[in-house]
Amino acid sequence: MTRTTGIAVLIASLLAACSAPVPEEVRLLQTVTQQAILPLHSDFATAARDLRDDVQAFCAAPDANAYEQAQNAWRTAMYDWQRLQVVSFGPVTIDNQAWRVQFWPDRNNLVRQKIESLLANGEALTAARLEADSVVIQGLSAAEYLLFDEQGGALPVYLAVDPAAARRCDLLQLISDHTLGVATRLTDGWAEEGADYAAVFTAPGADNPEFAEPADALATLFDSILAALEVAKNDKLAEASGFRNELGIAQPYAVEAWRSRYSLPLIAATIDGARLLYNGGQESTAFGIGDLLRTKGATELADTVEQQFAAVQAATPDGLVLFDAVNLPEHTAELTDYYAALTSLVQTLKNEVPPVLGITLGFNDKDGD
Repeated sequence: MTRTTGIAVLIASLLAACSAPVPEEVRLLQTVTQQAILPLHSDFATAARDLRDDVQAFCAAPDANAYEQAQNAWRTAMYDWQRLQVVSFGPVTIDNQAWRVQFWPDRNNLVRQKIESLLANGEALTAARLEADSVVIQGLSAAEYLLFDEQGGALPVYLAVDPAAARRCDLLQLISDHTLGVATRLTDGWAEEGADYAAVFTAPGADNPEFAEPADALATLFDSILAALEVAKNDKLAEASGFRNELGIAQPYAVEAWRSRYSLPLIAATIDGARLLYNGGQESTAFGIGDLLRTKGATELADTVEQQFAAVQAATPDGLVLFDAVNLPEHTAELTDYYAALTSLVQTLKNEVPPVLGITLGFNDKDGD
């Protein structure tokens, strides 16, 4: 072979490699990263920044309007966190980042105990002190206590002109600033200019430290979606409503965010985040798991999952406060229908989708079925 011929063959090989179609699984990973995972991180970081700013404004000049503004900022940040929390892999797994944002479930009311203990001991409140302390008092659960608790977070507590009120606000500011720091780290962890975990997730291969095959990354994504939906079904809805014990006894204090009475919107946020990841985004160019199922000839299954997501959304109780509703018989049917719709979706995803995708589900300690 002449040198010229050899060069021609090499060029032809390179062109063929460049024009080779991207595997559908890799296309899905790229799409869900760009159109779902990165935007979810950005939304939470923005909401965390707004919370920090509104808390600072409230503490600088406490009044009813500033207090309400800070509460609303907390609701937005918590909602965006629930959507993002569906992404339970990658940077969020490093050093308990999820726990640093939200301590739940809190079965022993540790948030109140640790916050009031810290406020009472007179120790200087600094960012370093908070960072070194328990995750119980570092994130949005702690901020909820300080903004919504009928005693520890009531507006009159902050309007009192005394050192205790100022100290409580100092802690609230430190917590909101710490939450922004976590949100920023998570965003940077996925960003190209940061740790660029997106490159790891979207480029499976022999040299990839986590995903040797596209199916490995796809399984991680699917596990994350399914686990989030099972937490919503079992821990956030069923346990509080009494669907998980033989006596059917409701447990209102088991609901998420009971102090803010914001539990049902947060369940909806989790489901919305799961649906966004499943769909690969919400733009016209999105390519999600349903699309992948259709390429494998499972159109009917893809349609079923899509219908079940829609059914869950349609069954979402409107205007209810879960903390109150679990003990009101007139709302039992609504909550039961919601639980049934969510159960059907989870069962289909768990039992029917993985074999078609060619993936094996990992161990899931949130599986309550």
